[in-house]
Amino acid sequence: MRKLTWTTDAVLSVQLRPDLFTLCQMRLGWCMQFFNVRSDNGEWIDVDLNEVRPLFCIIVAENRLKALLVEFIPPERVKPNRREMPMRMLGYRMGGHGEYVVDLIELTERFSNVGARVIKRALTIERDLDTIYSHELVGMVGDPEKLRKRLIRFFDTGVNWDDAKSFLFKGVQPPQPLQWGELQQQKGTGMKRAELLCCDLSAFGSAESEVLRKLRPILSKLVAELVVLPEDSSLEQRLERFKICVCEINRFGDDIMTDEREEILGTIYEIARVVGLEGEGQFAERWRGDW
Repeated sequence: MRKLTWTTDAVLSVQLRPDLFTLCQMRLGWCMQFFNVRSDNGEWIDVDLNEVRPLFCIIVAENRLKALLVEFIPPERVKPNRREMPMRMLGYRMGGHGEYVVDLIELTERFSNVGARVIKRALTIERDLDTIYSHELVGMVGDPEKLRKRLIRFFDTGVNWDDAKSFLFKGVQPPQPLQWGELQQQKGTGMKRAELLCCDLSAFGSAESEVLRKLRPILSKLVAELVVLPEDSSLEQRLERFKICVCEINRFGDDIMTDEREEILGTIYEIARVVGLEGEGQFAERWRGDW
């Protein structure tokens, strides 16, 4: 983006690499919130960030992050998150022996750490590991490459971690990966768009298997077509998208080995679970060719 004007609650598309985009939202006090949602092409349709799990909320030097930001997304395409902002962060100071001491603090009403209330002093790995994992550092983030690296690591591995914590807490280990099944579930029985947009197809793009790499665009197309279906779409409408996908995969049938077949079908049925088709059994067998 050539020009960036801070607009509270504005949502922006973030490009991390050519095949990986996510969303962020400008909040109060120069805070920017990032979410567990991804896209292969940066196209965002009918996303409600109130139904998506936040990853972290940090204070940023926004104009230094312009290299990552693609465009502002209007609210008719992505609804901004209206949940309360996190008020507690990790503040650090120099201790008596030249080492940093980290406290859990509560920001002021203006979301500033100046005059913040100390909730707990001198956190340690032994006593406060959960607090260390679940709260962000209060310092301003202005390095786009460090932020890019953090987000790519999360979307590739599920590990949500600020490397600066490893400097402040000597010997601390990053948290365990966030699993797909831990995503915040949406209410109702309709299409789970938020979870669908988090569908991780990166294994296909980076696979050693050439045929799996070739199939990634087909599976990405399936996800994209399901996302734009109405919430109350019929069973037949959803199954038709899967039928088209499987029939396209059939063109590569001669090149698909047994282990690759299991990877492909496992991904198809996981996507099917997200859109409420778990009760349909092994439906892909109706259209699957000789692979």
